[in-house]
Amino acid sequence: MTGQRFYLAEQRGDWSAIFYGGKKAWFYNPGGRTNTVRSSGLLVTPKPGAASVQVYGAAYPSPEDYASAGVPTIHTLQPLQYAIPAGQYYVAWGPVRAQDYYAVTFNAPEDYRVVDGHELFYVIAFNHRIAFVRASDVAVIP
Repeated sequence: MTGQRFYLAEQRGDWSAIFYGGKKAWFYNPGGRTNTVRSSGLLVTPKPGAASVQVYGAAYPSPEDYASAGVPTIHTLQPLQYAIPAGQYYVAWGPVRAQDYYAVTFNAPEDYRVVDGHELFYVIAFNHRIAFVRASDVAVIP
C-alpha cells in the first residue's frame, strides 16, 4: 500500500479502519505508528441522495468523443464490479478528463490520435489498484 492514501474512517483504541473496497478495513495500529501518515487532500463521496456510485478501471471517452476525433470506438467505459456506498470517503486526485490513445497500425504515426473525452473523472485508490469515479456522480470535499 506504499504511496496510496486512504480516509481514516474510524479509530478504536489501537485499531484503525479505512474505507477499502467499499467496506471498512481494520488494521492494528498502536499509537498510529504502523506506517501511517496524517495528511490532507480532496475527498470524494457519493452525491447526496445516491445509494452508491460505480467505480471504473479506466476513464475512457464516450463513443461520440471517438467520432469527433475521427476514429472508431476502441474502448467503452465499463464499470468494475465495485461501488462506493453512501457515507464512505475516498482520497481523490483530479479531476482528469477522459482520454484514450488510438494507434492500431505499426509505425504509422500519421494515423495515431489522442481522443479527448468531454467527461471528467476523479482518480482514487480502490482495493490494490488505481480506479476512477465520474465527477458528475460524487461530491468533492476539500
